[in-house]
Amino acid sequence: MVIIIGIVALIIMITVGLLFFVPLKIQMSFQVEQQVEGSVQIKFLFIPVYMKEITLDYEEIFDQLTKLTTKKSAKLNNRSRSMISALTCKKLSWTTVIGTANAAHTAPIAALAYSCKAIIASFFIERWSTKPERVNYHVTPCYQGLYVKSDCQCMFSVKLGHAIGILLNRERSKQNDASTASD
Repeated sequence: MVIIIGIVALIIMITVGLLFFVPLKIQMSFQVEQQVEGSVQIKFLFIPVYMKEITLDYEEIFDQLTKLTTKKSAKLNNRSRSMISALTCKKLSWTTVIGTANAAHTAPIAALAYSCKAIIASFFIERWSTKPERVNYHVTPCYQGLYVKSDCQCMFSVKLGHAIGILLNRERSKQNDASTASD
């Protein structure tokens, strides 16, 4: 009887231990046109556990960015750095179609967009613990008229143990912030 209980306990410990090393897959997709539309999907062992569609106006994005630049955001930046370093990017694909009616203006604007995308992509790639398997970023000029469309798709992976640790640290810091605010 003791042997059976020991075997069952060992199997449970191995299963729980393996769960901490199985990655969560986070798939994000964003499109920029008149509004910013995006979707986030999180999968655990190929089973979707979270899905969310996001639509933002440019004013909302500007308001969020202004909130991030406040003094309170220093703690948020430290948290986001630790979260970004725990992520593993599997795939990054970013395509943009940009244009004006004038070809002489479209070509330098497309080149500038390509350069900006390269800088932004390298900024994030340097902060991830492992380099992505596939990185594609393209800019296609559109000479027929004024047109801007950008589509970014990323696939991330994070170990379940890291995700739980990040969430626990986040909850602890919220409790510390609440206790210091009430003092």
